Amino acid sequence: MTHDRKLNQILHALLSRQPKRFADKSDDKRLTFEFLCNALFEGENMLKWEMEFLKSRLLSDNYIRFIEFEDMQLPDLTQESIKFIQKCG
Repeated sequence: MTHDRKLNQILHALLSRQPKRFADKSDDKRLTFEFLCNALFEGENMLKWEMEFLKSRLLSDNYIRFIEFEDMQLPDLTQESIKFIQKCG
């Protein structure tokens, strides 16, 4: 799978958990960036450098930020990324 497709899947996965975050005002502390990559790309033997590359791209494009939740750093969508997804980015 290309990096563009992986970036897109990560953004859509983060978007899919927004209703729970808004409705319950909670999150799941297991949903770290590394966990998401391992779950989404389970059969791809993703290396650590590739996870860091994807995270760096999303951060530098201002599509994700990290929030503190129960002493964990969890990825969260920015408003820019939500607009990007809604426009079929």
